[in-house]
Amino acid sequence: MIIDVPVSWLREYVDIPWPLEELTHRLTMLGLEVEHVARQGASAEGVVIGHVLLAEKHPNADRLSLCTVHTGDEMLEIVCGAPNVATGQRVAVARVGTVLPGGMEIRQAKIRGVVSNGMICSEAELGLSDEADGIMVLASDAPVGRPLSDLIGDPEVILSINVGTNRPDCLSLVGIAREVAALTRGALRLPDATLQETGPPVSEEASVAVFAPDDCPRFVGRVVKNVHIGPSPDWMVRRLKAAGIRPINNVVDVTNYVMLELGQPLHAYDLDRLAGRSLIVRRASETETFVTLDGQERGLSAEVLMIADRERYVGAAGVMGGLNTEITPETTHVFLEGACWTPDRIRAGARRLNLATDASRRFERGVDPELQDYAVARAARLVAETAGGQIGNGVIDVRVAPTSAPVVRLRPERVHLLLGVAIGSPEICDILEALRFEVKDEDGTLIVTPPSYRRDVTREADLIEEIARLYGYDRIDAIMSTPSPLDMDESMDSARMQYRIQRQVRETTVGRIRDLLTGAGFTEIVSHSFVHPDQNRAVMPHIEGLMLENPLSPELSAMRASLAASVLNVVRWNMNRQVRDMCIFEVARVYRPCPDGPLPDEPVELCIVMTGRRSEPHWSGVADPVNFFDIKGVADFVLDRFALDNILAVPYDGAQGPFDPSSAARLMVGDVCAGFCGRVGEAVRQLYDLREPVWMALINVEYLYGLSSVRRVYRAMPKFPSVERDLAVIVAEKIEHQAIAETLYESCGPLLERLALFDVYRGKQVPAGKKSLAYAMWFRAADRTLTDEEVNTLQHKAVACLKTRYDVELRV
Repeated sequence: MIIDVPVSWLREYVDIPWPLEELTHRLTMLGLEVEHVARQGASAEGVVIGHVLLAEKHPNADRLSLCTVHTGDEMLEIVCGAPNVATGQRVAVARVGTVLPGGMEIRQAKIRGVVSNGMICSEAELGLSDEADGIMVLASDAPVGRPLSDLIGDPEVILSINVGTNRPDCLSLVGIAREVAALTRGALRLPDATLQETGPPVSEEASVAVFAPDDCPRFVGRVVKNVHIGPSPDWMVRRLKAAGIRPINNVVDVTNYVMLELGQPLHAYDLDRLAGRSLIVRRASETETFVTLDGQERGLSAEVLMIADRERYVGAAGVMGGLNTEITPETTHVFLEGACWTPDRIRAGARRLNLATDASRRFERGVDPELQDYAVARAARLVAETAGGQIGNGVIDVRVAPTSAPVVRLRPERVHLLLGVAIGSPEICDILEALRFEVKDEDGTLIVTPPSYRRDVTREADLIEEIARLYGYDRIDAIMSTPSPLDMDESMDSARMQYRIQRQVRETTVGRIRDLLTGAGFTEIVSHSFVHPDQNRAVMPHIEGLMLENPLSPELSAMRASLAASVLNVVRWNMNRQVRDMCIFEVARVYRPCPDGPLPDEPVELCIVMTGRRSEPHWSGVADPVNFFDIKGVADFVLDRFALDNILAVPYDGAQGPFDPSSAARLMVGDVCAGFCGRVGEAVRQLYDLREPVWMALINVEYLYGLSSVRRVYRAMPKFPSVERDLAVIVAEKIEHQAIAETLYESCGPLLERLALFDVYRGKQVPAGKKSLAYAMWFRAADRTLTDEEVNTLQHKAVACLKTRYDVELRV
């Protein structure tokens, strides 16, 4: 989930010692990826606060107004086209010569016969928001003649941060500030929630009953009486807009403000419109309906948790309130609700209602069960500040018995084992305590209690991840060094040592593959692990794919059994955008059923794809299309770098993958199939809607793990010359080149250094059902120059062997 974080607002809770670029880098390295940095309200010199003394109809236009505006030191006549301009307003005026954030320069202009000496600006024209339907109306006490920047402050920097599903505690300004404070070891300044409870006891004003405690572990409420509904103050409006929230009124805005600030969604009810001034939490039934705040009537079911008064429903729990109790200009008494809902229940309810809101997204991920009282108190304080009124005495707090936080045991040596760096116990304790974990040392083992908002930390590996985040991923070597015997102690037994070695081997192998292919001009991609079941069946017909119980959509309801299933989606996406020449690869896990256990096998596979032309068009020649030998050459190139010399391309039987049997091969190393390469079959191309040929190689990376340490041995340059001979034989059509080559090597022995097939001929000089294969053969001895007689003898022996085995004929 992406949240927008105004940096000036963030600074209210924590000191930030770094420039903007370093802040974004540090947040990203913490796992809070900053996807975008925006600047809102770029500075515009010459924009001042003006007072509209008179707004009257333009004499020559029905939809224009002629305004007399006082700017402190002069009176200006300005023609304005906004429908909301009116006498008495304080507005933002761009005088002649001002350059607005969009680059438009304000000039004196005659509009329908009347000279206009400036411009009354909208928020969109000032770069403050997308609001362009009318001018920006300022507070009635805004100081006339002062620069607008004195009122609205400096241009705002907004960070768009992608927060992972396991970190709902960071879906707030305070949550992000808490992470920054952990990095700097600085103070975290929490918002003020102290109250002056001058109203009557809350127990006399409202009541709450929870009939579904499994779905609602906690429900907190407060009452604020005698409020005055109106616009929110400018500072709150600016912050809400900067965070992407549309202001509504001072009470509703407070609930949204506190949600952004603390991460706890709240809801405000018109207390006088609650029948019996009661709230009841219960499940809905199948036949009921409910009208939400957006005016839509929605069908309910037993999956939906609802909030009711004594006569009707007034809210869909954790999703959206009801139209029947919304805050209106006539509201005088407010009930503020802050609850903790079970994530699964809110997820099911939002799906049934087909409704996703900022509140439901947060509740689906889980909120801190200890946050509700604080958040409601904070909201009550802000309501009293912005809307007046008296805060009721006391709080309604209905909750089940709180569950104790999990206690996790952490072995410092385990940190070294998993991260590959030696971090001492004092530094580990410092890191965890900076993250507000409680830490106790019991005979060298650390007993750690996470804070209530970190329900994602339940095991030792989770703590080690937290240590890595704050220690710094950039301080941990990408490839761990193998520990020497001096590094090993009794706590690191042989099994753990083997685990580290295997992990290093895997990382080294995958790293080598990436380096090889990127160095050869290929682009690495990352495709989705989820695919359509039909795609799995098309590329791996012999494997039953793994299905997801709760898929994101039917198109993503299966886990890929082969990288081909997901990579071809990337190929289609690019071809649909006229990207035809592709050289891409992905090395990643695939997921296949394991016959010996409940969990799937997750082997690593390499998928290489080539499409289009072999090279860019050039005046020196024609750019030929990619063919079988290009993709096979790349596959051979990768395998060759793992010291695999004797790679045999044997016929593809069509039962192992997505290829066209007439243009594909299995890549064999002895009796082991290292992979496949060839052209993607027509049926698969039709399924993916690929209109052009696609050449693909699939390589078994698991096989390469055992070869990661194999290196080629240097061989001295030959001292004696080679002798080259050509040999052309006529063989039956069914005889393969590989069989002939193997026979030649076997019969000639080590003196045959290498051979190459340079011609295949079928024609008039060759009988029907046969073909001619022509070979170049190089002979060499390491200790002498071979004589013609020796080479002739070897060649005669080879021909005799071929005649015996395959009934060949020499072609002269």
